Amino acid sequence: MALVVLLLLQLLLWLPTTTTAVSSMVKPGCQDKCGNISLLPGQLRVLNFIAYDCYNSSGNDHMFPTFDLDSIPATFSDTGNRLTLLGCDTYGDITGHNGRNFTSGCSMVCEDQQSFINGSCSGIGCCQTSIPKGFKSFELYMDSTDNHTNVMDFNPCSYAFLVDYEWYNFSMSDLIGFKDFYIRNGKTVPMVLDWAIEKHTCEDVSRNDPSYACRNNSECFNSPNGLGYLCKCSPGYQGNPYLDDGRQDVDECADPAKNECNAHSAVCTNTPGSYTCSCPPGMEGDGRKSGSGCTARPKKQSAVKQVAIGVGLGIVMLLAIYWLYGVLKKRHVRRRKEIFFKRNGGLLLQEKILSNETSCEKLKVFTAEELENATDYYNEDRILGRGGQGTVYKAMLADGRIVAVKKVKIVDENRLKQFINEIVILSQINHRNVVKLFGCCLDAEFPLLIYEFTSGGNLAKKIHE
Repeated sequence: MALVVLLLLQLLLWLPTTTTAVSSMVKPGCQDKCGNISLLPGQLRVLNFIAYDCYNSSGNDHMFPTFDLDSIPATFSDTGNRLTLLGCDTYGDITGHNGRNFTSGCSMVCEDQQSFINGSCSGIGCCQTSIPKGFKSFELYMDSTDNHTNVMDFNPCSYAFLVDYEWYNFSMSDLIGFKDFYIRNGKTVPMVLDWAIEKHTCEDVSRNDPSYACRNNSECFNSPNGLGYLCKCSPGYQGNPYLDDGRQDVDECADPAKNECNAHSAVCTNTPGSYTCSCPPGMEGDGRKSGSGCTARPKKQSAVKQVAIGVGLGIVMLLAIYWLYGVLKKRHVRRRKEIFFKRNGGLLLQEKILSNETSCEKLKVFTAEELENATDYYNEDRILGRGGQGTVYKAMLADGRIVAVKKVKIVDENRLKQFINEIVILSQINHRNVVKLFGCCLDAEFPLLIYEFTSGGNLAKKIHE
């Protein structure tokens, strides 16, 4: 058995087929397939004998094969194979070594075939277990507790085999008949082997070494299943990495699915092992789907137009700054007026006006701007007199009336209520010998009182006359 497998493997290792199945990638005179077996990158399929353990009225018939790969650069694939056991009233195991001995297996007991589920190897009629990495030989063994006595009518035989797990699919019919499954499959099932360039790792070999297997535009990687290394094409290439001219540059530009260039606006340029994306004339960007793509480049403007735009933007900015300054200044003036109005007793006066305790309908509240205009901004030439309580200015209101404006010195907060009460009282007095109070202004820095203007002089002068 081992000799047949060895000859088969030696034949297969000379078949440099690839996943791309390109005929030009194989050596002259070599075929890329041998029957149903093809050499995949790092893997190959071989036929493995099925072990059986059968019982009938004549007694027991069994066959437990062995498999040995010690003399060839291959190991049993731990990812591609599963140890599979079929039957009821049976147990089986696989024994092998990968530098250390190991044994793995499973057992099953079932009373009838009603529990079987087609397509499910769940432990009833069929069980599977994985194998460890790197082992190169094994032996299968099976036995039965009751010699299939209670299940003879529907399951006279048990089977065990290491098989490509993608190939085998459990069926209830596999348990029926005497050696039917064994005969129907030609005594064998497919098994996957992992091969490698043995005895060296990528770290041990040099690209300049004549025995180094990886050619130009290819890369070395260590075998995932035991000692040795394999080769693969570098990114952007496809073909056979073990032949001098076995790799071809992949033209990513020929297939939009293989490149990131924007198919509608960008230009894809193939390069050895890669590609580049660029934008056509009149457009800008990186040309990639996941990047900025390509957009129309803005047309260059004349120097005169650029200057005009710059000047226009400058004027707009100046106007905006001027407007903002005006807004801030007005806000500042308004806040100052509010502060002065409150400090000069404006809130108290409002309460008096709004209350029914006194009648202040004739008292007019002037604004600071009105009195600034009326006094020509408190021109020195308008001063009528100065006193301990303030300065009096001659003023002309907007309606043409001549009045006297008294700028009162800052009122002590303790006398603020008294000051407002005096204003209210004076506004209500109407006597020919008393100067009438027209109104007041409390939102200026100093309180302002507006009286009627008398051209006859002061009271002392009148008395002496």
